[in-house]
Amino acid sequence: FGMLPNAHGTAPGFAGLIQNALVVALPGPPAELEPMFLEQVIPLLSEKFGLNEQGPNQEELVATALLIPESRLEQALQEGSRGELEWGTRLAPDRIVFTLRGGRPQERERLLGDLEGQFSPVLIRRGDVSPALLLFRQLENRGLRIALAESCTGGLASKWITDQAGSSKIFWGCLVVYANEAKVSLLGVREEQLRRHGAVSPQVASELSRGLLERTPAEVGVAITGIAGPEGGGSKPVGTVWISARRREGPWSELCQGFHFLGNRDQIRRRSAVAGFLLAECLLEGRPFPDDV
Repeated sequence: FGMLPNAHGTAPGFAGLIQNALVVALPGPPAELEPMFLEQVIPLLSEKFGLNEQGPNQEELVATALLIPESRLEQALQEGSRGELEWGTRLAPDRIVFTLRGGRPQERERLLGDLEGQFSPVLIRRGDVSPALLLFRQLENRGLRIALAESCTGGLASKWITDQAGSSKIFWGCLVVYANEAKVSLLGVREEQLRRHGAVSPQVASELSRGLLERTPAEVGVAITGIAGPEGGGSKPVGTVWISARRREGPWSELCQGFHFLGNRDQIRRRSAVAGFLLAECLLEGRPFPDDV
């Protein structure tokens, strides 16, 4: 079959036959791989093997859970599965991918709808999708660029965004403002706010995102400040995180929300980055973020 053109990036794929086996190689980034698979590989499978062009196995439904503890998700899946309906999960650093199998299609759709009702459509998504890719698509569709201010995440959110092929179209850059001096000198946070409220507070998160829009040409700014551990205590235990997402224009100018994430230092940092992506997505869509995360 030869080369497979890539309309979503620079690296092409290729496909060929080895005896009766179809061998396909595609670029790794999901933003390139997924559309190439749907647009080019499925038609090849249909042509060669007579498979249904509607896509992968129609006897299963794949979805993604974001910021939901694995134990809570598995309990909800167990309580919601009936009859022949089965489920399985796969952990990734930024999400849980779960698959509903068996039963009738209506039963799988019913369970997915129940999970959306229980956890919110912000946290349950159809398909295997990364939160960075979800935000990437929102920004790309609107022709917007984002800048990040990261404290406790230390650049992790920026790393996940730049893992997406074509991220230069939507990503201006990141300031890792770990020390209070960096917050003041680079993004204009007032020292009074730091003394009165502390670095992990809605006031400082809000000033960080405002500073991003004042000092960069990006249309969207997201600031993440939190306590990933091991130190913390009192009114701000380990896992306390404040995130502000701000945009120059739109029905809402800012969403600022506090979180308390459980887990070790790495888990808290990863969940903070995911929460930043989802909060920015909600800001762009003009919808509220779930209160009980």
